[in-house]
Amino acid sequence: MEDRIENQKMHWDTLADKYEEFYSLDRVTPKLKRKVNFLIDASWMSFALLKDLGICCFALEVGCGTGVFTRELAKTEANIAAIDLSSKMIEKAWESCYRHNVGFYVCDAHQISYPDKTFDAIVGAYVLHYLDLDIALKGFYRVLKDDGRIAFLEPNKLNPILFALTHIGFIKRLFKRSKYADSYTKNELKRILERNGFKNVKIYAGEFVSNRRLNAFIESIPVIREFGGTLFVKGVKENAKI
Repeated sequence: MEDRIENQKMHWDTLADKYEEFYSLDRVTPKLKRKVNFLIDASWMSFALLKDLGICCFALEVGCGTGVFTRELAKTEANIAAIDLSSKMIEKAWESCYRHNVGFYVCDAHQISYPDKTFDAIVGAYVLHYLDLDIALKGFYRVLKDDGRIAFLEPNKLNPILFALTHIGFIKRLFKRSKYADSYTKNELKRILERNGFKNVKIYAGEFVSNRRLNAFIESIPVIREFGGTLFVKGVKENAKI
């Protein structure tokens, strides 16, 4: 595990300066906005009501990188603790998102130090497939409140391009992907989440092209949509009050 963590630190530290440019994440596109809205809708369900009642809401963003998603999530006014393994990524995140309701912290997602039942929601964009999930999810479960929700975006193993980027060694190296990058099918990821205590796990595949209308048409085709590039994942803690 120590070798894995050190390798990941070095990998993401190296990419930090050009991360947003490399992944074309330097602006809020409709594609990015859709993903942000999913994370909010799937995990922030009760936030508006709680805010009206004067109750503070706390969210943990895992693998925040340079703050691409954090900047948008912060607009909900939820209190967000955004963590990443890379200190270089965290430096960039502070530069791009300095808000009263956000804190960025260097933290290994396998060893979260927050007290039990701290967060109302845990979210992340394309981070689970870099983790030892059984270890990380136990920590997520511990720090999530009993009525807490999770929402994640993940690469779809059934998508040929994403399969190559996460399972074929020389292609990983060519496109500067971590050697620990992986991907899952809907059923594989659902089983892993459920065995770690999460229930009502719902996952759907989507995302083919940037054109919103064309993408919506493709996703409306039952068999074809299963090969979309992104898995949209949500669930609740086992004894959540729903």
